[in-house]
Amino acid sequence: MDTYLELRGISFTYNEETIPVWRDLSCSFSANTINLLLGPSGCGKSSILYLIDGLIPNSLEGRLAGNMTLRGESILRKEPRELANRIGLVFQDPDTQFCTLLAEDELAFGLENLCVPPEEMDARIDSALALVGLNGFRKRAITSLSGGQKQKLAIACALVMDAELLLLDEPTAMLDASSRKEIISLLQRLVMEHHKTIILVEHNLDEVMAYIGHVVVMDRDGKVVLQGCAHDVFMRLTFDEVFAPLPVYLPEPLRILREWLHCRPDARKRAFCSEQLQKRSKGPYAVPYTELAAFLRTLPRHADNARVAPQKPDNVPACAQAGAFIETQGLTFGYGASRGKRGKKPDPVLREIGFHIDEGEFVAIVGPNGAGKTTLMNILFQVLKGYEGNIDIWGEPLHSVKPQTLYQRMGLLFQNPEWQFVTNGVADELAFSLKKSALPDVQKRETVDRVLAQFHLERQRDKSPFLLSQGEKRRLSVACMLLTGQRALFLTSQPTDKTAKPRWSSCGCCKRFVKAVSPLSS
Repeated sequence: MDTYLELRGISFTYNEETIPVWRDLSCSFSANTINLLLGPSGCGKSSILYLIDGLIPNSLEGRLAGNMTLRGESILRKEPRELANRIGLVFQDPDTQFCTLLAEDELAFGLENLCVPPEEMDARIDSALALVGLNGFRKRAITSLSGGQKQKLAIACALVMDAELLLLDEPTAMLDASSRKEIISLLQRLVMEHHKTIILVEHNLDEVMAYIGHVVVMDRDGKVVLQGCAHDVFMRLTFDEVFAPLPVYLPEPLRILREWLHCRPDARKRAFCSEQLQKRSKGPYAVPYTELAAFLRTLPRHADNARVAPQKPDNVPACAQAGAFIETQGLTFGYGASRGKRGKKPDPVLREIGFHIDEGEFVAIVGPNGAGKTTLMNILFQVLKGYEGNIDIWGEPLHSVKPQTLYQRMGLLFQNPEWQFVTNGVADELAFSLKKSALPDVQKRETVDRVLAQFHLERQRDKSPFLLSQGEKRRLSVACMLLTGQRALFLTSQPTDKTAKPRWSSCGCCKRFVKAVSPLSS
């Protein structure tokens, strides 16, 4: 494919920062396809999108050098308003870019800034909404939309401006499986039927992998280490031992295959990898299941009655022997009667929920949007009261545990880590968690340095937590919580689809397997 967008020798350092986001960044993207930006959190993927859109250096100021061309035209220092009718940017959280209350007003906002005649607006708004599958949503309040509908509206806001290039920053990160499929299907149609070009930052690759045409891979330092057609890049990431250690997301089958091939390589595995690397294709990458099955048949087979003796952990933590952590019986909860119609009592969000969790377990609570997962969390943290049934925490009734005691024992990691930050420095954020610790100051500083290294945040120690990438923010929030010594951690994450089944998860604490709690459907 011909080069559509090219970055050459780009270097950029944010104001008040000393470490550049990239040094001599050079990469290119292809037209009329889905281009994927792949790399570990903090390597500068989102910043590349801001650069292309003109937010860098016009809104996010800093020292910039190099050149960037779109269809041969230099656009490096053009302002976003000059590019608005050619390039559209959709943030990971669309709520951060909405300016109005109604869907049609949000779509009209950009057109008004471009001085589009009012008589043209209606047709363009209807066309953009139809394109993303939101017919009939003109008068809908944005706050009433689901996560997937908000993402579609944000994409429509770019399409209504007639943008030829769409920049999407993890558009499926906060969506359930059903909404993810809808967004990926929409992106495919925009490329195939409407000849749009998409540059995508995404970690959920399983659904989108079949539609990716071009891939740019970056390492932790923001250096481009691989780029080309999806088939060649995924082949290298999977079978080339040089690129196997790169900490990048891959679709689950490739992650498993890569780990198996390279964790204990031998002559046969290396020969198989070499054979795969010699294949070339211009199409999307597909896992070579047939070749893999043929290769596995050549390997020695263990006897059917062979059993591998379970490996016992060296040290079983005390928490694994401490008994019950949470036990519920007949837990039922419904929100206020004001949510019911005509004075009727609304259906409960949670109905007759009963489960038992021991200390030392790693448990997943799964279920579709609206199943009651967040409601359950709020009940356990005493944010919501008025439930029916029994809840015991470490053998005590939940209602008898003082909030201060409860929060000393249990920690909550929000889905949006920014809600937990209270300082203006990464190292200060960690130190704040140790503020009431009895450790000497020297040991506190050593602990902060150790955790910064453990979570790959050394380079960001003096940066504001609010300026980190999403992945770095998440790592920092986890690190802060681990420093405070809570006996139980609750992590909120993206929901699963309605067909999700209970899984088995490896317990990192006591090396056991524990069954996940079933979906909490009402």
